[in-house]
Amino acid sequence: MGLASVIHNSVRIPFNLDHIPRISHSAPALHHPISSFCSEVKRINAQPKDDIGNIDKSPTQESLANEDYNSSLRAVALWVCTAVAFGVGLGFKEGFDKASEFFAGYILEQSLSVDNLFVFVLIFNFFKVPVAYQSRVLSYGIAGAVVFRLTLILIGTATIQRFEAVNLLFAAILLYSSFKLFASEEDESDLSDNFVVKACQKFIPVT
Repeated sequence: MGLASVIHNSVRIPFNLDHIPRISHSAPALHHPISSFCSEVKRINAQPKDDIGNIDKSPTQESLANEDYNSSLRAVALWVCTAVAFGVGLGFKEGFDKASEFFAGYILEQSLSVDNLFVFVLIFNFFKVPVAYQSRVLSYGIAGAVVFRLTLILIGTATIQRFEAVNLLFAAILLYSSFKLFASEEDESDLSDNFVVKACQKFIPVT
């Protein structure tokens, strides 16, 4: 259960999306998705801390937000304790090496889950997702991520086992992505021309 579950289990996201810099719809060119994402993250981090999460709330809304946040923290703590207990049990049954592999993978996934927080904010900000629907959208996103990740892992594993040359193709893709990431200029991102965004706007009722 990653840190992103704090968001998933909450009704409200503790960010003021109105104060996050809007993604420009007038930038002239397409950019690599990885560099675009990094540019947006840097722009958000450059904002004064007072601009993030500075939402005027009534006492009732603030109380509900605190209750949701505390509930989310309890849920995360429960899942972390469950993972630790599983790892300890695995160590007693299978040995120290297996337990070490489990905890290494778990800590890695926890670290990577922080990226999801920035992705959630960027997506909700771009599509202007109302707060009331954010929890449902996240549930669909998590379910879809599980299905697609499992499918790609199974297909990728079978492909690599049968065709070892595919490793060279994957390596070339990674090298190309790395080159584009470091070579691209930090211009404003025009996500309105992105294929995925256009598909979502065509088949899904979004703003």
